[in-house]
Amino acid sequence: MQAEVLIVGQGLAGSLLAWHLLQRNTRLIVVDDQHRHSASLVAAGLINPITGKRLVKSWNVEQCLPAAMNFYRMLETQWQKPVYHQKTILRLFASQQERELWARRRLQPDYQCYLGNAAGDGFHILQSGYLNTRDLLLGIRDVLRQRGCFIDACVDYEDITFHSQEVRWRHISAKRIIFCEGHGISNNPWFNALPLQPAQGEILTLKVAAPLPKSIINSGKWLLPIDAQTAKVGATFQWQPLDSIPTAKGKQELLDACQRLWPASPVLEVLDHACGVRPGTRDKKPFIGMHPRIPQIGVFNGFGAKGALLIPYYAERFANYLSGSSQLPEETDIMRFAADW
Repeated sequence: MQAEVLIVGQGLAGSLLAWHLLQRNTRLIVVDDQHRHSASLVAAGLINPITGKRLVKSWNVEQCLPAAMNFYRMLETQWQKPVYHQKTILRLFASQQERELWARRRLQPDYQCYLGNAAGDGFHILQSGYLNTRDLLLGIRDVLRQRGCFIDACVDYEDITFHSQEVRWRHISAKRIIFCEGHGISNNPWFNALPLQPAQGEILTLKVAAPLPKSIINSGKWLLPIDAQTAKVGATFQWQPLDSIPTAKGKQELLDACQRLWPASPVLEVLDHACGVRPGTRDKKPFIGMHPRIPQIGVFNGFGAKGALLIPYYAERFANYLSGSSQLPEETDIMRFAADW
């Protein structure tokens, strides 16, 4: 079987890259074990334009947020069902100093479209919400299946061979292979030198006894209302071990956070307890581009906890590059690490 691009991994990164390549009539194959270990399935898909103790704008938000909104609304129009849910974030003030910082930030012209009014012990963040990641991944997988370009399998690196003009895996011959493996890249023999900084995270889905707020509440942890009496709460951070096994410690930490964030709604039942590993990077910017010595292989990875915000914009940029119509954005090109190979 011939393809121009073979994509390994169908998490959010691999899915959106595949979608953009299909729009360019690229012959492609996506290989995935139905993303059973994908961090994208665990993630809440939050989009938050203002983050951190210093209340700074998310990196490149001016370009990435409009691209994300346009992409998700386009999918909703095509699929005739919601994909992205817009919700304000009520961020609780951590201190008087943070309250004063918010007041100063609100006076900055480039922050005014993201920072709303004070509300009780916090303030509203605008242009925020969450992506229904699971439905998006399943929807794109269905599209790939319908086009005959999805293979349910695990890729063994030893099965990949390189030739002068192509790369081969099993019965597939492709001009390029792009790895979208999430934190699995740490085991990839061609890209494990990249400075990945993965972190495990756990999330609970809860049924509560009383109505929830309309806004997402954020104060260290976050509480995401799904409907009147169902919410997600997250997320923990753990650097070791890096696995997908939920823990009793993480569960209790999140239950305590729920009680602190919205004490008016006692928890009735834990509906789901999920765990995944975020593929973060040390310089907080994604890994995008082709191997400096093996031009047939590339990577599209390292979006961490901000995948729902960043991936639509950079998937389009990388698809343009792979189609030969533009260069890679310098700030994300893995050639910034070429000296380390």
